Amino acid sequence: MRNNQSTNTAQSVLLDKLNRSIEGEVHKEALYRYMLSTDGSIYQVQPTAVVYPRNSADVSETLDLARRHEMPVHGRGAGSGLCGAALGAGIVLDFTRYMNRLVHLDPDERTFECEPGYRFGELEARLKATGLFFPPDPSSGEYATFGGMFGTNASGAHSVKYGNTADYVLDAEVITGSGEALRFSEVLSRPMAALSPFLQRVAQLYRDNQAVIESAYPSVRYNSSGYNLRGLVQDDRLDLRRLFAGSEGTLGITTRLKFRLI
Repeated sequence: MRNNQSTNTAQSVLLDKLNRSIEGEVHKEALYRYMLSTDGSIYQVQPTAVVYPRNSADVSETLDLARRHEMPVHGRGAGSGLCGAALGAGIVLDFTRYMNRLVHLDPDERTFECEPGYRFGELEARLKATGLFFPPDPSSGEYATFGGMFGTNASGAHSVKYGNTADYVLDAEVITGSGEALRFSEVLSRPMAALSPFLQRVAQLYRDNQAVIESAYPSVRYNSSGYNLRGLVQDDRLDLRRLFAGSEGTLGITTRLKFRLI
């Protein structure tokens, strides 16, 4: 009991320090932790704290503290998932309060860029009378966030015709657990030798197992079992988009996304 109390006190001090160092908010009060202890699933897990980041620097600062003190981090959007992916006993990063903007909409190029807390229903309202739409339509679509849709590779009732969220990702910015900030388009534009040692190891892992990876996946339209490693390296370029889509925040925390429309 005494060790638990010491641990809780130490974590409380660290969280207070984090709250002073970021622009967003850190909450460790019981009410906030209780409100985010459930999602659309049957599970309930009380987090240590809730962080509402205002920008990617806040996310990076939170991940840095969590890494140094071995605290798990759980990204969260609308909390509409049915498998408990947004729950955990560590720090919950909730993007719906501040990082919820539509950054850019280009009807001519048929693209949009947004923060992870931006909602599918808000985009639908903006696209009215444009003749454009975002095909993946999960049942929670009106309030589902694009960060959550990307993290779970959401689909919907029309996935057989239109595919999944991964099929429409053009670019993303993520911060990994090691603190490395990645923009997928920049990674894709560089030759392998110009990538960080960490990313070179990822590419080599694929190359060493390419035959198994490309032949062992079942030939189905939608598969979210495990990490999607197919096509990870093409023409000596590393394409991280499909690997991160559906990884549920376990490979990094997404801070910005760019999608195509049809």
